Amino acid sequence: MKRGVMLLLVSCYWVMGVRAQLSNYVKKETAEIRSVQLNDTDWTDLAAFAAAVKDKRVVMLGEQTHGDGTTFALKARLVRFLHEKMGFNVLAFESDFISFSAYEQVRDSATSSRFIADNLMEIWTGCKTVSHFFTGYLPSQVSGSRPLLVAGFDTQLHGALIRKTNKDSLISAWEKATDISLTISKRGFAARWMDSLSSFGIAQQTDSLVALQQILDRFEMKLPKRRNQLMQWCASVNGEVRNRIRYSKKEQLYYYRDQQMADNLSWLLKEKYAGEKVIIWAHSAHIARYPFDASLEQIGKAAMMGNFLAANSSIRAQSYVVGVTSFSGVSAWAKTNRYDIKINEPPRDGFERWIPNEYPFAFTDFTKWIRSGGNIAEKFSMKGSIYSHHQNVSLSWLRVFDGMLFVRNMEGCR
Repeated sequence: MKRGVMLLLVSCYWVMGVRAQLSNYVKKETAEIRSVQLNDTDWTDLAAFAAAVKDKRVVMLGEQTHGDGTTFALKARLVRFLHEKMGFNVLAFESDFISFSAYEQVRDSATSSRFIADNLMEIWTGCKTVSHFFTGYLPSQVSGSRPLLVAGFDTQLHGALIRKTNKDSLISAWEKATDISLTISKRGFAARWMDSLSSFGIAQQTDSLVALQQILDRFEMKLPKRRNQLMQWCASVNGEVRNRIRYSKKEQLYYYRDQQMADNLSWLLKEKYAGEKVIIWAHSAHIARYPFDASLEQIGKAAMMGNFLAANSSIRAQSYVVGVTSFSGVSAWAKTNRYDIKINEPPRDGFERWIPNEYPFAFTDFTKWIRSGGNIAEKFSMKGSIYSHHQNVSLSWLRVFDGMLFVRNMEGCR
C-alpha cells in the first residue's frame, strides 16, 4: 500500500514538474502582439510569428467560433503581413469551393468587392470589426504583379455564383467529360436536387439524395487521376451529397464534408496553385491535427479536415497550424442572435493564465518547445475549441496545433 502511494506521489510530482517546465516556457517565450489593426504595418511585433512560419508553404489560421470579431481582426492583420512581407499569394476560406473557382476572372476592385460580398460567408463579411478587410483591403489586392487570390475549399453550395449556375448545363459538361449520357429525365432530376443543396439546416429526402449520389458516382468513376477543375467540382458536389445523406439520417454531420474539404484543399495545393504559398482561414476544429496519438483509422468517422491533411506527410511537412485561445469576453455571430456566447475564464493553471498579464494579444510557438525536447504528449487546459466553443478542455494540445494566438478580451461581431 505504501509503495503504491509512493508511486502515485512520484507520478504527481513528475507531472507537475513537466507542467511547470511547459508553463515556464510559455511565460518566457510567448511574444506579445501589439495590435489587431489592419493598418498597423509596423511588423516588429510579428517577428516570432514570422520565424515560426518562415519555411512553411501553408499557414492555417483557426478561430474558436465563427463569431469572434477580435480574432478575425487579428487574422486579417496576419493575412496582410503574410501576403506583403512573406510572399503568400493565395487566401483559401472555409467557403464555397465552386463559386470561388471563378475569382481569378475578377479584374478590378469594384468587381472583386461585389464578388466577395456575394460568395463569401456572411459570418465574416457581415462582421463590422473586419468590414474594411473584405470591402477594402482584399479587393485592392486583386491586380498587380503579385495579387492575393481568394479561394474556397468548402463543399457547401452557398455562393451566389453556384446558386445562379444552370445545373443542367453543368451536368451536361460532366457528361461530355466522362462520355456518359444521362436520359433527359435523369439529368433534370439531378439538376433539381443539385439546386436543393443550396438550402441548409433542413432534412431532405434520403432516397432522392442517394439517387443523386449514384449519378455523381458514375461520373466520379470516370475521373482521371489528375483531375481538372470541372471534375474536382463533381467530386466536391458528391462529397456534399454524401454529407447531406448522413444529416438526413441524423448521423454525425461532418465526416464527408471534412473529407471532401481536405480533398479540395489538396487539389488546390497540388494543381491549381502548385508552388504558391497559401493561407487557410477556417474554424480551428477543421484545421486541427490529431487530438491524440491516433491514426486516421482509429479516429474513424469522427475525423475532420485537419486529420485527413495530417495523414498526408507532404502537406503536413509544409504546413504550420495556428490555433486561437481567449481569456474572457463574448462571441457573437454577425447578423444573428442565435450564437451569443459568454467566454468562460480559464482555470487556475490554464494555458491562458501562463500568458503575461500585460499582453493584450500574443503568439506562442509550440514547435520550438518540442524541438528542445519538450514532451509533446503533455496535457494541459486550454480553450483551443476543437469540440466545444470557448470551453476549457484538458488535452494533449501540442499534438493539435503548432502554435497559438491569444486574445485577452474577445469582442463579438455585433
